[in-house]
Amino acid sequence: MKKLLFAASILLAILTLTNCGEIGCDPTHDSWCEEGDSSSGIGGSSSSGGGLPLSSSGGNSSSSVGGGSSSSGGGLPSSSSGGNSSSSVGDGSSSSVGGGNVVYGEPVNYGGETYPTVVIGTQTWFAKNLNYNVEGSKCYADDPANCTIYGRLYDWATAMALDQSCIYAICSDQIQTKHKGVCPVGWHLPSENDWRTMAAYIGDDDGMGKKLKATSGWRDNGGTSGNGTDNFGFSALPSGVGLVGICIDEDGQRPCWDFNNDDGGGTYWSSNEYTDEYNGQRAYRLGIYYDHDGVAWRFSSKFFMYSIRCLKD
Repeated sequence: MKKLLFAASILLAILTLTNCGEIGCDPTHDSWCEEGDSSSGIGGSSSSGGGLPLSSSGGNSSSSVGGGSSSSGGGLPSSSSGGNSSSSVGDGSSSSVGGGNVVYGEPVNYGGETYPTVVIGTQTWFAKNLNYNVEGSKCYADDPANCTIYGRLYDWATAMALDQSCIYAICSDQIQTKHKGVCPVGWHLPSENDWRTMAAYIGDDDGMGKKLKATSGWRDNGGTSGNGTDNFGFSALPSGVGLVGICIDEDGQRPCWDFNNDDGGGTYWSSNEYTDEYNGQRAYRLGIYYDHDGVAWRFSSKFFMYSIRCLKD
């Protein structure tokens, strides 16, 4: 009988325990952290936890998260796609969703899948998570049905279309101002400034997450619905997190994955690294959770696998 050891928890503990008490540590949602972080968050991140104060500077791009419904507890989508072509069709129509005036952009065809887009202020975002099948990406729990609902999960280097060595090192000299990564031509991974531009437009430090969450698909929070109002058609869903580690058995060591959605959240990569004494092994991401109306702007190890929303150049 094979003896299998999943070492991701050990690896991730080494990488993240040092974050506690610094910007980026989130004791509320990241169970490996201790209490004591005092930094603030973007768009009304809740209670304790790290982040950066909101600023209105930022670019002009778009991305998308979610795109379907799931049972309570947070689920995942299905259907993987491949290819590298893109085209758009549509008329920029608008309609009322979640009590807001949603402005739709032109749909984008990419890798055999069509992505609706929404206009939020001066930015145009994908209205669902990227489901582009590239080596290194995964469906939550390795279930293709989850890719259909929630899109695929990507580690930071894969999301950025950079060499995997960038997980372990600073690669800022390879990052473009509007970094395409695995997004289609004419689109890019949102930067910190891009997310902050969105937050400045939404203009609600306490309710950005609720306004971005889909109106169904989120678990309840102590009897209160965790769903959002989806004012802008962003339709964020609890897409979960992938954890990368090393499995050891009688045949030796090999990469393996585990998945977690205990915090009932959706997390989205940015193109910005967090550079510190750990040599750029972490990058910034935006988190949306079932039990808070705000969002959390923090950093995580580049090993984590999160969702992607593409933003128009």
